[in-house]
Amino acid sequence: MNKISKLILIFVLTVALCWSLVVGSTYALFEDENTTNISVSSGILTVTYSMPITSTYFNDGNEVQMGWLYGGKYSFDSSNGELTLTNIVPGCGIKLDIYISNIGSLAAKWQVKVEADAEFFEQINLSTEGGVDFVGKYDTYFTTSWERIDAQADQDLVSVVSVFFEFPHSSQLPYFSGTAIISVNAVQANAQID
Repeated sequence: MNKISKLILIFVLTVALCWSLVVGSTYALFEDENTTNISVSSGILTVTYSMPITSTYFNDGNEVQMGWLYGGKYSFDSSNGELTLTNIVPGCGIKLDIYISNIGSLAAKWQVKVEADAEFFEQINLSTEGGVDFVGKYDTYFTTSWERIDAQADQDLVSVVSVFFEFPHSSQLPYFSGTAIISVNAVQANAQID
């Protein structure tokens, strides 16, 4: 093959390559489909909550002095949601009421989350009252279902959820000590949550 034939072949192959890139890119541009549903709301999302411990009990609901449990003690720091149980005996329990309000201008979704080590969840029974259940149960945290709360700027109390922590009579341990963190998560009501 002479030099001119090689140049013509290289030119033809280069044109063919460029043409295939142009055709392929154009096809990809018009065949690509991307769908996203986005709803943008303007306003303020302000969900507040308080978590007082409303009662402590022993032997199926008999209340005892706040701060003390038979054979042990508890403490609760409401600033960070830390519940500490110290040397509690089987049968002891604590009821924590969570008051949730939305004083913003946007609807929201909220959930309660309890975080602790695996031993805490092996020894302590968690339950709720108020129409919300723990649906996410994992080794180191439990979560309730996401619940909707409408914007109620002029209303203080919107939702009350009671969370019970109980060291059951059936435990094989003579006492238990552990710490859990209780929090309330909130997002805008139209947010996609997995």
